[in-house]
Formats: sequence, structure tokens, C-alpha cells
Amino acid sequence: MSALDDVRLADDIEVAAWRDLAAASPPVLRIEVADVADGAAVRCGVAPITMFNRVIGLGTRRAITYGELAAVISHYRAAGVPSCWVHVGPATDAGLRARLTAAGFAPARRARWAKMLLRPDDPRPDVITSALTVREIAPDDHAHGQAVASLLTAVFAMPPAAEPWLLSLLGRPGWRVYAAFDGPLVVGGGCCYVRGEWAWLGLAGIGADHRRRGGQRALLWRRIDDALAAGCTAVGTETGEPIHDEPNPSLVNMQRCGLRLVCSRENLQLDLSP
Repeated sequence: MSALDDVRLADDIEVAAWRDLAAASPPVLRIEVADVADGAAVRCGVAPITMFNRVIGLGTRRAITYGELAAVISHYRAAGVPSCWVHVGPATDAGLRARLTAAGFAPARRARWAKMLLRPDDPRPDVITSALTVREIAPDDHAHGQAVASLLTAVFAMPPAAEPWLLSLLGRPGWRVYAAFDGPLVVGGGCCYVRGEWAWLGLAGIGADHRRRGGQRALLWRRIDDALAAGCTAVGTETGEPIHDEPNPSLVNMQRCGLRLVCSRENLQLDLSP
């Protein structure tokens, strides 16, 4: 596959995961994924945070017209969200960035996200060590599943309605939920979505009091191992890139676990506030 094929594949993996996440969301949260031109618009009016209000893959397979871009903007205005993002990368139609700028989009504060991909024959280190223990949570282990859901809701500053949504992934077809333990205490967690030969790693975090102990890296390593063991031929994920000289342990951990950068996506933001 070409480098641009890898970029498109990484987007397709992310979109597949978000379509199922939207299908799992309760009515009170109302996450939606809509087809817009050749992209997918993730939207959530009751949770006006970037993760839930952005367009993935727009302009990666064909040119986007001004009319289609206007429809994207109307789609988010109708939800009443304060802002939305469109990701722009090396596979994007060359004219899209100029059209977005003309429509009022500007670089977001977190200006770039790294798209990462791993294939079975990509080199990986022999072992990952951590002071924390990572285990997959059994579908009927609601106590530990609840602890993971509560922790991730707090880590990502999601609304309270996100907690039962995250808990509903436990035992949902295609989803595997993991916890990081310090002794008996759940101090982190993460998810893996497997669809056919693809896997997406997301919704992972470690509580603030237990960071810098290798937990995030161990969560990545275990989920990658399990995805490859399940026969996946591509594992994708994404993370924010550093602003100026800030540390970026998430990106470093991904690279240490064998994930490679397939593109750096610009995040262009439109302010929709009245």
C-alpha cells in the first residue's frame, strides 16, 4: 500500500470505531456520525468538546465543493455546538484548506493530531515493563468496568452521561475493555475496537496520581498484542501533537510500542458561537 493508502486506512479505522460508539451512545448523550461528502461528521450537541464534534476524512477521496462545505457547517450549527473541527492531512484535496480558510476556519489551539498505524510486520520492542498491571475486563465484571468508565469520564472531562455509555462498551460486540491496576485499585483504562481485520485503540487514560509509571505504555502494548493475536492486519489510533516544546508522553509511548506516524493532521476550527 502507498503512504496515502495508509492515511486513508487510518481514517477509515477511526470512522468505523466512531460509528459504533455513536450507535452505543444513549439518547441523553446523542452522539451521531453522519456522512458528509466523502467524510464522516462526528457530532454531539450535549457535549461540546472537540473529540465529539469534528469531521474525519473530508476531501481524502475527491474534491469538496463550497456547497458541500456549507452543508457541513450547517450540520454543526444545527446542533448548537460552539465550534467544530475539520482534519486536513496529506491525503486531503489540495484545495480544501483554502476553502476552509475562506469559510472562517483557522488553526485550533491543538493545531495537529498524529495519525498512527501498526501492521503485523512492523518492528516492535521485545517487552514493555510497567509498575502497573493491565488486564482485560470480563464482560460480566461490572464493578471493574464501572471503575474504568468513571475514571475515563473524569480524565477526558466528559459529561456525566458519558459514564453509562462507556460502561455499555463492556461486552458489546467488537469491543474489549482494559484496566490498569495498582494492586487492587483501578487507576487507568482503555478500549480496543476490532472490526474484521482492523483494530482501533482509543478512550484510554491513567489517573493523574498514577502517571509516569508506564501504565499508558502497558495499556497500548496489551491492546496491540491482543489485536494482532485476533488476526488484525492494521491497528490505528491518534493523539494530539505537542504545542511548542511541551512534553508529549502519549505520542512517545505510541512510538515505543511500534506504532508509526502515517500523517500529521491539521485541525482547522470554526467558531460557531453566536
